[in-house]
Amino acid sequence: MDRQLIADLRLVVGDKLQEWVGQRRREGVEVGKDDQRQYANSVAREQLDLVERQRMQRGQARMVQDEYNAVVREI
Repeated sequence: MDRQLIADLRLVVGDKLQEWVGQRRREGVEVGKDDQRQYANSVAREQLDLVERQRMQRGQARMVQDEYNAVVREI
């Protein structure tokens, strides 16, 4: 598993999550842990999909589904 990729994506997902939670709170909406987890999972998948598209454009193989899911869980 690519530890640098996971570390990089954790930063991106964390930033996006923090921004989203802050925006929701400014709107007067309290965001629970389950909502945060679901949002982070969605963003992690979006970001990993971007990485996968870049890999394919460079002629590299996509991750197998088990590896993809493991990376999302690590993020």
